[in-house]
Amino acid sequence: MQKGYKMQEIIKAVQDIAIKISEVLKYGDLGYATSSNATGDTQLKLDILSDEIIENRLKELKCVSSIISEEKESPLSIDKDGEYIIAYDPLDGSSLVDVNFAVGSIFGIYKGALDAKNLVAAIYTVYGPRVEMVVCEDKPELFRLDRAGEFKFIKTLELKEKGKLNATGGTQKGWSDSHRSMIKSLFDDGYRLRYS
Repeated sequence: MQKGYKMQEIIKAVQDIAIKISEVLKYGDLGYATSSNATGDTQLKLDILSDEIIENRLKELKCVSSIISEEKESPLSIDKDGEYIIAYDPLDGSSLVDVNFAVGSIFGIYKGALDAKNLVAAIYTVYGPRVEMVVCEDKPELFRLDRAGEFKFIKTLELKEKGKLNATGGTQKGWSDSHRSMIKSLFDDGYRLRYS
């Protein structure tokens, strides 16, 4: 897929971010900070450090107008002439680091304004036994970090058949009645629960 120069810049930045965060995860402090994030969760020191890594790298990009993080109270302006807004969760599942489960970073890239119709790309990185990244503009493409520290294209991801698993995470007390009903219908249809 031929990506525009600015999108290539953003993807390269996320690759650099993933490498730094994966190093921090191996050797970083797993303790809790004394602060809470925008959603009220007590922050881990790794959450804060991951957010700083992302912010510092994205600040280098002239094509980014602002960033929005789960760890920040409000959007942060980067470059008034930038055309992209990047919303992200710096370390999704960070509470699982202490039990050595895979965690990741999630990025939504919007052009012009923060509106669902302006979402032009999404990227997620997974820090587990392997460091992997999925980039989706038109179709999801899987990349894997190799021994040389480069992300190599592995394949385009395709869902070839209907799955049998259901991974309903989140705090159930916050679910709406319609969401609760939808999740119940998955179990009624025989889906198994699997997530970490």
